[in-house]
Amino acid sequence: MSLFLQTLILRGILSSEQAHRQEHMNLGGLRVAPQTEIQKYVRFEITGRQRSRASGLPTSSSSQELTYTLCKSQLVGAGSMTRRIDILLAVSCILCGWMTTLPPARAQTPAPGTSFRDCSNGCPEMVVVKQGRFTMGTPAGEEERENWPNERRGHSVPQHLVTIRHKFAIGKFDVTRDEYAQFVAETNRPDPDSCTTVNASGTGFIATSGNWHSPGFPQTGRDPVVCVSWDDAQAYVSWLSAKTGHVYRLPTEAEWEYAARAGTTTARYFSDSPAELCRYTNIGDLDYFEQHPGDSGGNLPCRDGYAFTSPVGSFPPNQYGLYDMLGDVMNWTEDCSNATYSGAPADGAAWQSGDCGRRVVRGGSWDADLSGVRSANRRIGVLASYRNTTLGFRVARAL
Repeated sequence: MSLFLQTLILRGILSSEQAHRQEHMNLGGLRVAPQTEIQKYVRFEITGRQRSRASGLPTSSSSQELTYTLCKSQLVGAGSMTRRIDILLAVSCILCGWMTTLPPARAQTPAPGTSFRDCSNGCPEMVVVKQGRFTMGTPAGEEERENWPNERRGHSVPQHLVTIRHKFAIGKFDVTRDEYAQFVAETNRPDPDSCTTVNASGTGFIATSGNWHSPGFPQTGRDPVVCVSWDDAQAYVSWLSAKTGHVYRLPTEAEWEYAARAGTTTARYFSDSPAELCRYTNIGDLDYFEQHPGDSGGNLPCRDGYAFTSPVGSFPPNQYGLYDMLGDVMNWTEDCSNATYSGAPADGAAWQSGDCGRRVVRGGSWDADLSGVRSANRRIGVLASYRNTTLGFRVARAL
C-alpha cells in the first residue's frame, strides 16, 4: 500500500479515536462492538487471504499487516455512535490492502501489423497477424485457367472455411542466411553434404554437394537460406525457442495461406498480369530463362532482376506487411502430407496425421512457373529430409 493511503487511513483512525474518547466520557465507559461484527470482518480478511493463496498470489506484506491490524483495532472499543463509520473504514482498509496482492497486469498482445524482434542476433523480424477466418483452397476453375499441369491438380480441394482464433505472429521475411548462420554457430550444427538444384539448362534437377552456405550461386547474408530440410528448420525453431523463451515453430498450412492471402480471394495477392508480375516477386522470368534456356515454363514478358534468389524484402509486401510470400523461395510448413483437404482441421492447427515422414511446401520460388505461384497452391509429399536450392522457410511464433 502506498504511504499516501496509509497516512489517510491513520488520520481516519486517529480522528475516530478522538470520537471514541468523547463518547466514552459521555457514556461513562467502554462499549465493545458485538462479537458477531468482529468475527464477520475477521472472516472477511481471512477468506481473502485464503483466496490469494489458492491463486498463487502473495498473501501479505508489512504494510498489509499494519493495515489489517489497524482495521481490526477499529472494530473493538467502538461506541454505537461511531461503529458504522469504523466498519466502513475497516472495509476500505482491507480493500486497499488487497490492492497490493493483485497480480501485475499482463502485457497486452501487440496490435495486428506490429513488427518485433525477440533478439538482435539470429532472431527473425516478426509481424503480428490478426485473427479471422478465410476460405482455404483452390476455387473451381482456377487450376484450369492457370494451366496447372493435370497430374498436379486436385490437391488443394475441397475449399473449406478456416477460423483462426489463436494469436500468432509470422516471419516478416524468409529466414536469411545470416540468421541461419547464427544458429549454426551457436549449435555447432554440421554442414549437410548434399542439396538438389536446377540443372544448367533448367530442364530438371540434379543432386550436388552444395549446402546452405554454398548453394552453387551467389548470395548475400540477406538472401533467404536454402538447402535446408524440414528437419533443419525444426532444429532452428527449437534453438530459437530456447534462446528467446518464446514458442517458435513452423507455420501451419492454414496459417501460411491465411497470411499469404492477406484478405484477398484472388489467385495471388498482387496482379495476375504476367507483364506486371516482376514488380511484385522473384520467380522464373526472363533473367532466369537466360541462365536456364531449356526451361520453357518461365514468365518471359518481364524481368525481376534476379536469376537466382534475391535479398529478402526486395519486392513490395502483401497487405499484411509480409514479404516474398509467393516468390524467392518456397516454404516448409508444419503439416504432415495429405493428398487433399478432406478431413483437414478447420481451426488453423497443423494437420498431425497422414504421411508425417513427408511434409507440405507452400509458395513460389526463383525458378517457378507462373501457374504455380498462387496462394492456394500446395506441393505435397516432400520428404522431411529433402534439401533444395529453391526451398527455405519462415517461422511462426505463439503470442
